[in-house]
Amino acid sequence: MFWKKRQSNFHALKVTSGSFLLVLLFAAVFIFIILIGPRPYKGVMQVGDVARRTIKAPFDFYVQGDINSKATSINVDEAIAAVPEVYALDKSKNDSIYSKTLSLFKEADSLRLEKDINEKEKIVLLKNKTVLDIKNTFYNYILSLSQEESDKLETSIIQIFNLLTENPIFNPVEKVKIADKAEFITYVIPDGKEQLLGTGSLVTTKDAYSLVRSLLPEYIKDKAAQSLVDEIAKQSLTDNVSYDERATDKKREQAAKAESIVYYERLIRENSVIVAKSQLVTKDHLAYLNQLSELENNNGSKVAKLYYYFSISIFVILLTVLLWMYMKLYEPNILSSVSSVALIGLVSFIVILSAKLITFSPLSRYFVPLASASILIAILLSSRLAIVMTVFLSIFMSLISGGQLGIFIYYLAGGLIGIYSVKNVRRRAQLLKAGLFIGLTGCLTIVNIDLLDNLNTDVMFMDSLWAISNGFVCAFVVTGILPVLEYIFKITTNISLLELSDLNHPLLKEMVIRAPGTYHHSLIVGNLAENAADAIGANSLLARVGAYYHDVGKLLKPEYFSENQMGFDDQHAELTPKMSSLIITNHIKDGLDLARKFKLSSAIQEFIQQHHGNSLTFYFYQRAIENESKEGEVKEEDFRYKSPLPQTKEVAIVLLADSVEAATRALSNQTPKKIKQTVQKIINNKFIDGQLDECDLTLKDLHNISESFSNLLAGIYHSRVEYPDTEKNDQEPKKRKGKNGLKNKSNK
Repeated sequence: MFWKKRQSNFHALKVTSGSFLLVLLFAAVFIFIILIGPRPYKGVMQVGDVARRTIKAPFDFYVQGDINSKATSINVDEAIAAVPEVYALDKSKNDSIYSKTLSLFKEADSLRLEKDINEKEKIVLLKNKTVLDIKNTFYNYILSLSQEESDKLETSIIQIFNLLTENPIFNPVEKVKIADKAEFITYVIPDGKEQLLGTGSLVTTKDAYSLVRSLLPEYIKDKAAQSLVDEIAKQSLTDNVSYDERATDKKREQAAKAESIVYYERLIRENSVIVAKSQLVTKDHLAYLNQLSELENNNGSKVAKLYYYFSISIFVILLTVLLWMYMKLYEPNILSSVSSVALIGLVSFIVILSAKLITFSPLSRYFVPLASASILIAILLSSRLAIVMTVFLSIFMSLISGGQLGIFIYYLAGGLIGIYSVKNVRRRAQLLKAGLFIGLTGCLTIVNIDLLDNLNTDVMFMDSLWAISNGFVCAFVVTGILPVLEYIFKITTNISLLELSDLNHPLLKEMVIRAPGTYHHSLIVGNLAENAADAIGANSLLARVGAYYHDVGKLLKPEYFSENQMGFDDQHAELTPKMSSLIITNHIKDGLDLARKFKLSSAIQEFIQQHHGNSLTFYFYQRAIENESKEGEVKEEDFRYKSPLPQTKEVAIVLLADSVEAATRALSNQTPKKIKQTVQKIINNKFIDGQLDECDLTLKDLHNISESFSNLLAGIYHSRVEYPDTEKNDQEPKKRKGKNGLKNKSNK
C-alpha cells in the first residue's frame, strides 16, 4: 500500500512538472513573438491604422528616405571589384606535361627490342614518333639504356614532375596580367578547398623549370641523364591552371547581393507633423515613428532596448505565474493534465502569432480572432478558465499593439461575450450566432473608443466593419478547428455528445435488435438522468448520452439479463450463483471492449465502467448464502463489481437512475407514494454502501435527484383507466341523462 502511494505521488509530481515545464515553454515562445520586429510607437500599431492623435517631432532627427541609386551602385561595383578571380587546376594541361615524357620512353622501350634495325634507323624512327625536339645524342642515349635503367630514369622524371604539378603553374605573361588587375586570386585545389594566393608570388613555367634543374642532382646522378631531363623539362613544362569564369561570377553576384543598399537621409524638423489625427497610417509614417521610438527609447545605445526586452519578459513571466497560481487553486484537474495545458498553450500560441503577423500586414488590428480562443477553451475545458485566459490574452494583445487600453477593452469584451454565447452550446449553428454577438459587441466597443478619441464617422464605420468581420471569422475558425482539437486531445463536447445521442448509432441500433429490453431500459435511464442533472446543475446532455450507452456490454449475452428474457427460461437456473454473478459483472468489461471498437469517447467509457461502482450483486449473493453448504464459504467481495466508483456527478446520477428504474419497474403496486419510497430507499442504500464517496454530490443534490426521479417515474407508471371487455362493448349501452339534461354516449 505504501509503495502504491509513493508511485502515485511520483506520477502526480511527474505530471505536474511536465505541465509546469510546458507552461514555461509557452511563456518563452510568447515573449519571443511579442518582442520580434520593431517596437510599436505609443499607440500606432501598423500600416492601415488610423492615428488617434496628432504626433509631432519632439526634436530634429533623420529618417531613412528613398534608395540612393548612385551610391548603392558604387558600393556594389566596389564589392564586385574586391572579389578575387577564381582559378582551378586544369587536369588536361597537367596530363600534357607527363604525356611527352611517357611517349618518349614508351617508344624507346619498343625500339630497343627490335634486332633487325640498326642504331641509326632506330634514332630516326624514335625522332619521328615523339613530339619532343631534342638532339640525336639524347635519342641515342635513351636507346643505349637497359630496360631497368630506362624505367628508373622515367620514374625519377615523374617524381620531379609530381612535385611541380601539385601546385599551380602560371604562364609568365598571364601572371603579369593578373598582377596588374588584383593583389590576390582564389585558387581551388582538387579537393574543393579554396586558397587565397598573392599575385606577386605566383609560380610561372620559368620558376618551375628552375626548380627542376635544382632537383636534378638529388634524383639523378648521371650527367648525361641530367642533361636529357633538363631538355625534356624545358620542352614539357607548361601552365596547369585555368580561369573559372562561372565561379568568379557567382562570387561577385553574392558580393553584390550582400552589399547594403544606401538610402537618402531625410531630416524631420522639430515640431513638424509626422502624422495627423484621423489620418491613415502609411509605411512612411510608420518608418518615421519607429525611428523616433528608437531614438526616444534607446538614445543611441542598446541599454534602453535591453530594458524594454527585460520588462516585457518579466511582465509575461509574471502573468504566467499568476495564471499558474489560479489554475493550481481553482483548476487543479486541468493543470494536472499535460494534454489540457498543451491545448491551452496551442490555442494561445495561434492567437498571439496571428496577432503578430497581422501587425506586419495591411489588416486592421481589430481583426485578430482572439475570441475564438476564448470559445474553444470554454467549450473544450472550462468557462471559468476561458474568462481568465481572455483577460491574459487581451493583455498580450495590448503589449503587441504598444500598450493601448482600447485594444485591451475591445478584445476583452469580445472574448467574454463569446464565452457567454456558447454556454451549454449543443449545435454548431450556435457558433455562428456567437460570432454575430462578438461582432456586434466589438462594433459597440470600437464606436465608444473612437468617440473618446474624437475620430470622424468614416473611421468609426471602417473600424466597425473590421469588428463585425472579426466576429464571423471567430465563428468560422471555431467551427473548423473544434472537431480537430476534439479528436487530437480526446475531448468530448456537447456538440459531439449530440452526435452520439442519435438513436441511429450502430451500437444503439444493434441494441434494439439483440437486447430490446436493455434498449428500453437505457432510454428511461437517460430521461431520468437528464432531468436529475438539470435539477442539480450538472451536464444533462452528458448524463443522458452516457445513460444510452452504459449497458452496451449486455449486447454480448443479452439473454442473461432479466429485462431481455421476456418470459423465456431463466438462464441462471442451471448456473451457480457465483458464475451468474461473474456473467452479470462481466458486462462492464464487454461494454468497454465494444466502446473501444466503436471509438466511443473516454467520457462515455467512464459511464460504462463506473455505473455500478463496486456494488453488490445482491440477488446472487443471497442465493449463494442460502446454498452455502453447497457453495462453500461465501465471500462478499466475490459478488461485487470490480469497477471504480463514480468520479463525476453525471456518472453517479446514472448509477442511481439505473438502480431506481429497475427497482420501480419490478414494483407490483406502482403508486406515486410507493415509487417515492423505493427511490429514497435505493438512494440511501447506495449512499450507505459508499458508492457515492468519490463524486461531489451533496445531500441537497441527492434530495433534488430523489424528487426528480420520483416525479418522472410517477408520470411513466401512472395508473390507467380499466377499459371494459370486448364482449361488454358489443352490447348496446344504456342511455342516461346527464346533469344538463342531455343524453351522453359512453366512450368505446
